[in-house]
Amino acid sequence: MSRVVVWFSAGAASAVAAKLTLSEYDDATVAYVDPGSEHPDNERFLDDCEAWFGQPIARLRYDRYKDTWQVWEERRFLVGPTGALCTAELKKRVRFGFQRPDDLQVFGYTAEESHRADRFRDQNPGVTLLTPLIERGLTKDDCLALVERAGIELPVMYRLGFRNNNCIGCVKGG
Repeated sequence: MSRVVVWFSAGAASAVAAKLTLSEYDDATVAYVDPGSEHPDNERFLDDCEAWFGQPIARLRYDRYKDTWQVWEERRFLVGPTGALCTAELKKRVRFGFQRPDDLQVFGYTAEESHRADRFRDQNPGVTLLTPLIERGLTKDDCLALVERAGIELPVMYRLGFRNNNCIGCVKGG
């Protein structure tokens, strides 16, 4: 039987995608892949979102590397045309190990990111992707506002002025 897996990035968009998905599929699994280099405030945000979702978030981690810096130092590579090595090692590898072939997978692609969803589908033809934010026309700003309206303080990286809640010193997303 297929599962519905929401990939929670500790960002506002994936939080709203998770909340919407859980309203439709109450047995969905919300999974967070910890790359070891995000702001410590993300733990508070995950806890707040668990309360909002009414269920725990599965916390996953690759045990070979403790953080992005270890990947960069050992592999001597940051980012290139095909992406950041830390993303491949610390996030994608963990996702590939957790996902099942028949999973329905949810990512927090917003209305202005439909090109990213299209690219994901092209690059992952065996994955069934659900895009609740795109389907509802929700933008990044909508998601930020919805999280705040739910009474959840946004993660520190947003409050510091970053557009995304990426790792500290993200070589890919800034």
